[in-house]
Amino acid sequence: MSWGWIINMANSLEILANRTAESLELITADMVSIITVAMQNHLALDYLLSAQGGTCAVIGAECCTYIPDHSEEITDLIQKITTEGVTSWVSIILGGKENKNN
Repeated sequence: MSWGWIINMANSLEILANRTAESLELITADMVSIITVAMQNHLALDYLLSAQGGTCAVIGAECCTYIPDHSEEITDLIQKITTEGVTSWVSIILGGKENKNN
């Protein structure tokens, strides 16, 4: 394996990691916005339907929908991708040990 190939592979992996992290950051921002709007809409519907017992009284069981917020976990993974991703791959390619703590 030539050094030029390894350098090209490392550069390609770094570009891929950076683009992946950027994409995940955008998706996370969108997800947080959607969750916020959904909660605002639910509160508005509760207010408008308060005379009938609120949104869940009118809609029924379908009202009880949980929207998980994994933005913190995604942000942690983005951090790992940007700080450890390429270094780990290059280390493995060059015969180093993979960090099992990730």
